[in-house]
Amino acid sequence: MDSERNKPPVASQKDHTRVVHGNSTEDPWFWLRYREDPAVLQYLRAENDWTAQATAHLGELRKALFEEIKGRIKEEDQSLPVPKGPWEYRVRTGEGLQYPIHVRQQRGLSESEEVLLDENQLALGHEYFALGDLAVSPDHRLLAYTVDTDGNEEYELHVMDLERREIIDSGINGLSYGLVWANDSQTLFMVLTDEARRPDRVIRHVVGTDSQQDKTIFNEEDEKFWVGIGGTRSERYVVVGSESKMSSEYWLLDADSPDGELVIVEPRREGHEYRISHQGDRLLILTNWNALDFRLMETPVDQLGSHNWEEIVPHREGVRLEDIDAFENFMVITERREGVPMLRIRDHKQGDEFEIPMSEPVFEASSGANAEYSTRVFRYNYTSLVTPASTYEINIDTREQVLLKQQPVLGDTDLSRYRCDRLWATSIDDTKVPMSVVWRPDVVAWPAPTVI
Repeated sequence: MDSERNKPPVASQKDHTRVVHGNSTEDPWFWLRYREDPAVLQYLRAENDWTAQATAHLGELRKALFEEIKGRIKEEDQSLPVPKGPWEYRVRTGEGLQYPIHVRQQRGLSESEEVLLDENQLALGHEYFALGDLAVSPDHRLLAYTVDTDGNEEYELHVMDLERREIIDSGINGLSYGLVWANDSQTLFMVLTDEARRPDRVIRHVVGTDSQQDKTIFNEEDEKFWVGIGGTRSERYVVVGSESKMSSEYWLLDADSPDGELVIVEPRREGHEYRISHQGDRLLILTNWNALDFRLMETPVDQLGSHNWEEIVPHREGVRLEDIDAFENFMVITERREGVPMLRIRDHKQGDEFEIPMSEPVFEASSGANAEYSTRVFRYNYTSLVTPASTYEINIDTREQVLLKQQPVLGDTDLSRYRCDRLWATSIDDTKVPMSVVWRPDVVAWPAPTVI
């Protein structure tokens, strides 16, 4: 009897044939997809009960590991303020609180802080809670956010009037990630999902109106593609993107004309991946067309289509262009060489170009929170095997760098005693394989403890 009780539950198999793109597949566990089916819920409870029983002896170990990890995390913390118009936005965490608190303050006036959204309050009364997206309107008067309270990653929209602290719109369900305002501060663009929870549609919703009046502005019928939306840093365009594993396609909508029509950047082609960024009167395009590691192109915003593209950064074998950040008078190109990311700044105001110097041979670096288009500073994130997550800001004019914030490592760890380096090994087919190594320089006896 005990041996039978110790066995995990086994899901029953039911005949079911799935047909996708003309291909048939037998899936005897398809029935487990139906979350509301009492049989599914009964089986999941049986699995949970068995797991709890099988791991009961690990209770003290779990508690010890939790306390050890918790002891190295600074619970009471806050993010750097992100300037946007007359406000600075940041996120706070508090001791014993499970969720963050979103706040803002008038630019340069810390005593003017106000709470935008306390996720801990929103989570009250729910067994599960997750914030999807959060977006403040261009006039900074309305806050749109989406929440999931049952764990299925389908979100519900809420819109708050920040002056009155009142919810003025809610109830649109089945949303995926993506929430963008038009410049009228009344129109929202959101992504809906199909029955398979694939993001497939973009809708336009006017705050305060019945959702029955919402209009679908984009519908992706090809099941291989997923839909997403965003906005350009310049606030000039709403961007609709549709991507598969190997191809991409983007559309632009004038953010000043939310009732306008989408304009395609470049129609999809099998194997063609591209990304876009807006700057002034041109569109910047990272593309892999005839460029395995990508190249950077430009085209006038009123002359879209690849036949108008002109190359500004050519393809270089072994140097992969990964991202492009466009600002009013400079751009930042993220490129990866020998597995290491580098940030290259092209300054249109000064007419020169330089690479941000990094202090270690192996690291990760990426663009940080840079919300404003008209700026002469650039924030970037930096970390390595011996350097905690850090945020730097570089002045484009002086090239001076300032460390704004670094994640503290609590406990008795002294990171200054460690070094990291990049070594190369040659495989049997003469391929060079990179190895990241961490060691203590003060240990002279060999062999010594090393992390590779």
